[in-house]
Amino acid sequence: MVNIILRPAGVWKSDQAGFAQGVKSRRTETVFIAGQVGIDASGNIVGEDIGTQVKQSFENMKMVLQEAGASFSDVAKLNVYLTNIGDLAKYSEIKATYFTDGLPASTVVEVKNLARPELKVEVEATAVIE
Repeated sequence: MVNIILRPAGVWKSDQAGFAQGVKSRRTETVFIAGQVGIDASGNIVGEDIGTQVKQSFENMKMVLQEAGASFSDVAKLNVYLTNIGDLAKYSEIKATYFTDGLPASTVVEVKNLARPELKVEVEATAVIE
C-alpha cells in the first residue's frame, strides 16, 4: 500500500463510517487530512455554536497531524466548508490561534448542508512535512 491510514485515538472512529481521518503518503512527506468537524472522540457533536465546533475541528486536526509527525506549521492548504458564510469572522479568529507561524493557503465556501444537520463547519487540510 502506498499510503498510511491515520486514525488517532482521540478522534472518533471514522473507519466505522467508511473513511479515514487522514492519509500519509509513503512516497512523499505529504499528509492529507479528511474534513474535520465538531465531533468528539465519542462521536458526539460538541456545541451548537460555531466557535465550539471550529475549536473541536482544529483539535481533531491537531491529533491527526501529531499522528503523522506533523504540526500546524506544516499545513500548506485548508479547505473550509461553512453552512453560514456569516460565521467566517469567528472561524478566522479561532483559526489564527492554531496557526501562529503563518497562515496556510485557504479556500472557504458556503454549503447548504454537511454530513449531519447539526454541523456548522468542516475543515480539511494538506500538510507537507520537511
